[in-house]
Amino acid sequence: MSRIPSKIAAVCFVSVLVIVLASSRGTLVFESLASAFLASGIVYFASAKLVSDRLQKADGLIAEIQDTGPDPLFEAERGDEIDQLMERINSVNDSVKDNLSTLRRMESYRKDFLGDISHELKTPIFAVRGFAETLIDGAVDDPEVRISFLEKIIQNADRLGSLAEDLNAITSIETGELKMEMTPFNIGSTVKDVVSQLEPMAAGENVKLSFKIGPVERPVFGDPVRIHQVIRNLAENAIKYTGSGGFTEIVVRQIEASSVRVSVIDSGIGISPENIVRITERFFRVERSRARGLGGTGLGLAIVKHILAAHDQKLKVESSVGVGSTFAFDLTFASASE
Repeated sequence: MSRIPSKIAAVCFVSVLVIVLASSRGTLVFESLASAFLASGIVYFASAKLVSDRLQKADGLIAEIQDTGPDPLFEAERGDEIDQLMERINSVNDSVKDNLSTLRRMESYRKDFLGDISHELKTPIFAVRGFAETLIDGAVDDPEVRISFLEKIIQNADRLGSLAEDLNAITSIETGELKMEMTPFNIGSTVKDVVSQLEPMAAGENVKLSFKIGPVERPVFGDPVRIHQVIRNLAENAIKYTGSGGFTEIVVRQIEASSVRVSVIDSGIGISPENIVRITERFFRVERSRARGLGGTGLGLAIVKHILAAHDQKLKVESSVGVGSTFAFDLTFASASE
């Protein structure tokens, strides 16, 4: 039974009964009660139609806004329809405040992101333009300068291509468009393949690149292509920031019965504690000037973070300035059914 119409009808019943009894003076009590019941019945059905139906519709609309599904006012255990509607409105108000706060944070993040992209794009674009203008102004006639500048133009074009690829990758991962292809695979083989690919780079930087794979009971479970990307990214960063005469080592060891840990260890410049918490932010660089000279898009560790999150894992970082860094993550073993 609707509570608001019931309350209004009860008030009407008492009021009519008092008025009839007071004015009739000789009328039978039965007739007074009949009049009061009739009046209260009319008021009940009228208020149910004019008040309760509208309150129920209002509650339904608020439920749709709140996206909580059907929760009729009349199913509540306490309070009347107005009390319940106010509770719903308060709940929606809290949700709206939370959503507005989230939108403000996203807007701030969007502005920072667009500013970072603009900055990252300007550097190679201005470089290409500068080299091209210099060639047009006459440097093209000097064979050595011509070859050198054309090589630099190609390098900056490659950098723009890498930036576009990384932006597409991180956007696809964040929006859920890029799905992880989870399957059992051999983590040792993946590490060996990464080392084989990066050996020329390490040799060019005069960095000793090695790997150590401990006894691993069985295949791990994950997306082999994306995990390969994670390990390669971490190893490339290690080589870039290690410096001539240093080392980078990839270590795989079983840490418990159900998982292994992959660690990329280097003897590089290290990272200060205040920067460790920020290294997976888009475009964040520990040493911006040096990082741009070494290449890269500034999106690598952000991509790593998202790939590992899709595997229910986190990037673990330990570092000491001037000593080196260790980047690590865990993977679980594949079960017999996978």
